[in-house]
Amino acid sequence: MNMRPASHLLLLQLLLLAFSVNVHAWSIPWFGGKKKVLGEVAELDETSLDELLATESISAVLFYAPWSPYSQQALPMWQVVAEKLALSNPPIPVGQIDAAKYPEVRVKHEIIANPTIKLFIDEEAFEFPLQEERTWANAVNWINERTNREQVVTNTEEMDAFLDENPLAVIGLFMSERDSQ
Repeated sequence: MNMRPASHLLLLQLLLLAFSVNVHAWSIPWFGGKKKVLGEVAELDETSLDELLATESISAVLFYAPWSPYSQQALPMWQVVAEKLALSNPPIPVGQIDAAKYPEVRVKHEIIANPTIKLFIDEEAFEFPLQEERTWANAVNWINERTNREQVVTNTEEMDAFLDENPLAVIGLFMSERDSQ
């Protein structure tokens, strides 16, 4: 009898499971007890921006000006970023604020160009490089690099739990951690 190696069976099971999981949206209490559906961009003002930064250890914010053609191009891209980051574990809240309407916010967060993307991690701000092309893929990759979103799974129980929490996942199988680099 010809037996397949266990790694091939595990890979086959993972692929079958990955294609059978339904993608769904999560909701969490956000901004004064209201429910915010992750995957949508929260329109922020001065107060809600401060609340977001005080209550969330990680968040991504787009500072824009409605009159700016570059901001107008960035807004649809930012919606896609929100949808992708909603699939993170844990999901990353995404907001946007009209920096032209709130000049104090512009000064406080050192916004010099429209649009500006900032990632806040434990109240420390990281700015998306101005020279980078503003695509949703570049923004999501930049955020994932700074938040260390990789997760190592070493047994089937951890894999089951990971897939239960992450309906859309990319899984790499490596013989050692060094192989993944």
